[in-house]
This record gives sequence, C-alpha cells and structure tokens, in this order.
Amino acid sequence: EAEKGAAAYGQLVQRFPAHELAKNARYGLGWARYQKGEFQSATEPLWDVARDASASDELRNASLELLVWSFARAKNAADSVASFRAFAARTSDEPRLLGAARLVDGVLAEAGDLEGRKELWQSLATKMKSPEAVAASRIELGFIALDQGDSQGAAQQAIAGRQASPESPDVS
Repeated sequence: EAEKGAAAYGQLVQRFPAHELAKNARYGLGWARYQKGEFQSATEPLWDVARDASASDELRNASLELLVWSFARAKNAADSVASFRAFAARTSDEPRLLGAARLVDGVLAEAGDLEGRKELWQSLATKMKSPEAVAASRIELGFIALDQGDSQGAAQQAIAGRQASPESPDVS
C-alpha cells in the first residue's frame, strides 16, 4: 500500500505542483516513503511542507514531527536535532514534543553524544510548562549526569524533577 501511495502522491505533486492540495500531497508522499522504510527520501517533501508559510500550522507541525521520526530512523543525528529544534519552536503539544525528544535522544545516545543529549533535555526543561513534562526532562538530565559520572548532578536533577511533579512532597 505504501508503494502505491508514494507513486500516487508523487504523480499528484508532479502534475499539480501549485494546486492548493499539493501541500497535503507532499506530506502524503513523505508519509508513504516513511512507511516504505525510505526514511532519508521521506525528508525532502516534508521539509518542503514545513517551510511553506501558506501551509496550515497543523500540517507544518505534522511535517516537522515526521521529519524528526524520519531522520531518527535514518540514524541521522545532526538532522534529527535540527528538525527537532524546528518542531520545538512551533509546537506547544508537550506529549508529542517529549516523544520526539526521546527519539532524538536515542539517536544521540547511539552516536555517543552526551553533550548533545544534555543540551536537548536542558532546552526542554526550560521550555516545558506542565509539571509532568518538566519532571520528565529533569529525570532524563539525571540519567545523563549518571552517564557522565556526576552523581551529585544526578541527585540535583532528581530533586528538581520531584519538586516539579504535581503530586510531590517537599523534597530537599
């Protein structure tokens, strides 16, 4: 099915590039390529949609999120981070943002990039509004501190995460 979808969306984009629904077809093409396991080739039409100011916010955000997934599945750490930053700048959907961050974190972990992981979660810890999301970011920072051999930093992150939690007792 993904093969047929990719061919159909590709034809639509080629034949009617200026049509108002071409943006949707580009997203569909990216999605179909992703479903086929063609993660790197999925990114071109998705970037086109994400950069198109005339596309709806919903479509642009969906494109950016799928870009994160595509680059992560392609094991492309640098572009995973770049697409995540673009997604994080546009969305306020914290559960989706946390899911995308976990994907990027996995790619960075595979690449052995502890500093990149730390930067990712620090940026989220300051951006997030919900106590659960802040706590999740702090917990990840605690694990990274442990990976760096910093048990005191890990304890500080655990305390900060627990204090951010809505059901937390006073922890010090």
